[in-house]
Amino acid sequence: MSGDLENGVQAPDVLLVAVDDSEGSDKAFDFAVRHLHKPGMELHLVHIVPRLHFAAAYGVPPVDFVPVADSNEYEKVIQRAEQFIINRFVNKLPADFTPSPVVHIIK
Repeated sequence: MSGDLENGVQAPDVLLVAVDDSEGSDKAFDFAVRHLHKPGMELHLVHIVPRLHFAAAYGVPPVDFVPVADSNEYEKVIQRAEQFIINRFVNKLPADFTPSPVVHIIK
């Protein structure tokens, strides 16, 4: 919802959609874009990188990942997640969709 900021500028409406690689996520995304999104509304796509990605890479139980342990592997996982979001969701949006969606990767 819109809200007034202290300086009198109105905050934009924001639509937040959590996405993953499930069919349900595809349906939720399609529904949100088709029925909830309005012109000028910010669309934020949130994807959580499962801890198991890191567990498989390091052969340890799933625990919070510490990126400094292997920054190269960390960057690869984040890049794969970003590319996944672009390919599966962002590319489905019409060319004239504005403003451009914001992608958030949570690890």
